[in-house]
Amino acid sequence: MVRELPVDFVAFAISAGFVAADQWSEISIKSLKNSWRRILNQKKSGGNVMRPVFSLLYRMNEADDDFLSRSGFEGESRLKSVHDQSVRILNLYPQISEGATKAKKNPTSRFVQIGFGLASTYKHRTLDRFSVKIDEHTKPISKPSRNILFTPGWSINGGFDDEKL
Repeated sequence: MVRELPVDFVAFAISAGFVAADQWSEISIKSLKNSWRRILNQKKSGGNVMRPVFSLLYRMNEADDDFLSRSGFEGESRLKSVHDQSVRILNLYPQISEGATKAKKNPTSRFVQIGFGLASTYKHRTLDRFSVKIDEHTKPISKPSRNILFTPGWSINGGFDDEKL
């Protein structure tokens, strides 16, 4: 039986292995609850929530570290390894790895009118050099001549070269 994601954030935190989740600071709980609501809304809309859930796990570990540093809590307050927490979440709620990632829609082409409402019938085709067939009518040009014509009085060395005069 597949368990549904809990609506309550604290219930999710306890199921992830955080024993003292209900004792965290109010600010941390409020921020994490808002993130949890966004994750639930994303799941309802059919999105993939695996990455946001694991991001939330890291934030929950930071909140738990803050709780441990300011309180004298004795014992283990959570599973120590984030990997263990991730595995536990995937085992409890395998549906978080499902969900359609929303592909970007291709922009729809608009109807183009030219002039007086006439639709263009021009279809641009690209040619590559391998698609051209060479026959008796389409022979490649032999090497063109490389002769350079100079204006009278000028040479390759410049205008009116003294050696040539």
